[in-house]
Amino acid sequence: MQRKKTARRRARTQTAVGMTFDERLRYAIPDASKFLSQSVAKTWRDIKDRKLRVIHDDGRTYVPGSEIVRRSTLESSPAA
Repeated sequence: MQRKKTARRRARTQTAVGMTFDERLRYAIPDASKFLSQSVAKTWRDIKDRKLRVIHDDGRTYVPGSEIVRRSTLESSPAA
């Protein structure tokens, strides 16, 4: 049983690394955290603090690609 879990985990990682970003799509929390260059825990904290908008669908939580673009733009802009 341990091999099956490891094989699934590897398959997900390879898929996430190989995918391209599209702001019109929605992304699972682990994938969104990679695009935002932060940990999954930090991503969940941002969601809880309402710093990151999400979409809920069938009990799953997704981050819209447009929200990743918005956060990336905010992070890189100079302080006023």
